[in-house]
Amino acid sequence: MKMSAGKLQFALLALIPTAAIASQLSQLSEQVPTAPQDGKVRVYVYRNSNLAEKEFRPSVYVDEMNVARLQAGRSVILALRPGSHTFRSTDKNDQFQLDLKPGQRYFIRIEVSFVSLKGHGKLTVVLPEQGAPEYAQTKPADNSMLKDRTLIAPEFTGK
Repeated sequence: MKMSAGKLQFALLALIPTAAIASQLSQLSEQVPTAPQDGKVRVYVYRNSNLAEKEFRPSVYVDEMNVARLQAGRSVILALRPGSHTFRSTDKNDQFQLDLKPGQRYFIRIEVSFVSLKGHGKLTVVLPEQGAPEYAQTKPADNSMLKDRTLIAPEFTGK
């Protein structure tokens, strides 16, 4: 079967957008992180930026281990084994348990409340739809603020 020059040009032009789309999809799949191979669940802990609370650096505790202190506008990624874990900040009376499921991502936002002129960190679990864009607006925590590196995800690179 012989193809005319016009039909051949049309067929080649039709392939160009397909190749471009395939290239874009390939690049996009490289940007999306794959599920961690270490069997641990990722917990993204972050603090929104707030100038009024800039100097206050509340701690993040997981199972009573001081993992990190977070400045305003900073974040950290934790790698925890699946199962139940207790999370809190500076107030021991304000804690919660979270049952981490394999393959899930969890987002925890630190908020600051001031009681008697003393700041207290309060942790709040947020849905991934809200937490992911808020987390993306933060910077990694300073390395000097990481207290227990055994719970820090290997892909986290501090500042």
